[in-house]
Amino acid sequence: MMFFALLSFAAALGNIPTHDELAVACYGKDGPHSDCVSLLAQAIIGHAKKCYNKHPAREDYMGCASTFCFNECGENEGCSELCDQKTEEAYGVFDKAAKSTKTTLLQLEEGKVEIRRGLRSAPAAKKIDHHKCRVLCQRFMFKSLGDEFKNIDHPNDCMQKCDEVYPAA
Repeated sequence: MMFFALLSFAAALGNIPTHDELAVACYGKDGPHSDCVSLLAQAIIGHAKKCYNKHPAREDYMGCASTFCFNECGENEGCSELCDQKTEEAYGVFDKAAKSTKTTLLQLEEGKVEIRRGLRSAPAAKKIDHHKCRVLCQRFMFKSLGDEFKNIDHPNDCMQKCDEVYPAA
């Protein structure tokens, strides 16, 4: 719970502390200062958000976030583990927020297909015919057409598959 409070706090501030600012606040000769924890939270969440904005796919995001954690923590295993854990938690928050706040870009009259950040809900299979299948192909929604289309990654291939699966009447 405390992490999410820090997440909100860091996001509200919007500034990402520099490596030098963190060094002064947390790793100085006289030990950590009172603002060390808040600056660390800002740095972790700020960099995590930058990574998510650049790399919304989980694997790419984690690579980006791990690079930040390694650069910030160096060989300190405890620091790296904490940083990696918090950036992974942040990914869940960013990804969930992105999926829940995007407005619908497309709704078909039948099937109510919604497109949100590349995720598509499958239309009801019984309502798909040859024409609708080809329309969904043109809209890059082949993955929503079922298992027969799971290896399709181009509209032309998808349309050929529509001819097989949903022959013209």
